[in-house]
Amino acid sequence: MKTLILDCDGTVYQDLDFDLVYFEYILRNDARFELKHLHELCELIMQGEILRMNTQIQLPERHAQTIMELTDMLAHLEPVKVTLNNDPRFLYLGDLWAVLTLIGKCIGVDEVTAQKAFYHTRSWQLKHLEVNHALNDAIRRCNEKMTVCLLTNSPEDTAHDFIEKLGLTDAFSVILYDCHKPYGLMDAIKAYNPQILDDIENITMIGDHYYNDLFQFKALGATAIWMNPYPKIHRPNQIFELNSLKELTAYLNCLASGN
Repeated sequence: MKTLILDCDGTVYQDLDFDLVYFEYILRNDARFELKHLHELCELIMQGEILRMNTQIQLPERHAQTIMELTDMLAHLEPVKVTLNNDPRFLYLGDLWAVLTLIGKCIGVDEVTAQKAFYHTRSWQLKHLEVNHALNDAIRRCNEKMTVCLLTNSPEDTAHDFIEKLGLTDAFSVILYDCHKPYGLMDAIKAYNPQILDDIENITMIGDHYYNDLFQFKALGATAIWMNPYPKIHRPNQIFELNSLKELTAYLNCLASGN
């Protein structure tokens, strides 16, 4: 293998509790829902209940006004065919952020509030990040043996602080920000080095969002590895997965050793 590509959020660090912070923000001026009810709903979803993760759905056109109505709405979502068409009517349920986006849209949260809630949550996450020295060492070992790329959809003004606090600013061959995955994923790679894609069988891509990170690489014949901390949710077909940062660290050490 010549190239290792890593997603950032949810892959080189994991945070499984930020939904509370997000919901608290969007409910500041909304008395229809209680924080604990939305959190409990979110927990059920990430335990494999209510709706089917790793599918693409069409967003509902109406808004729920009660937790019971919201739960029923989510339980009756119908999957649609997965494509790379950038259609705002559709949403791929690939991670916890997608679930928060879906719930926000189902209860009528406007785009401005949703964006502010995102940045508020990101600021909270940044304060709670911890350096994973074992993982960092494994990434650096890989970087000595191959090209190691870090890709993130976050703009540099927010992602750089995360990467710095994780102790990873010098751990990669290149860091690509604001990649607009999945639609701009290949363009981001080509802009850095188009020759990487000429040897697709020697690429390993690791990410926690199947559609954004892995879908295209897997279709082209690269090795795709899914970071999944939620073992009870619906899995994409025929995908190799890692469930924790400890497992990721072990895998990367094997790569660096040539095993």
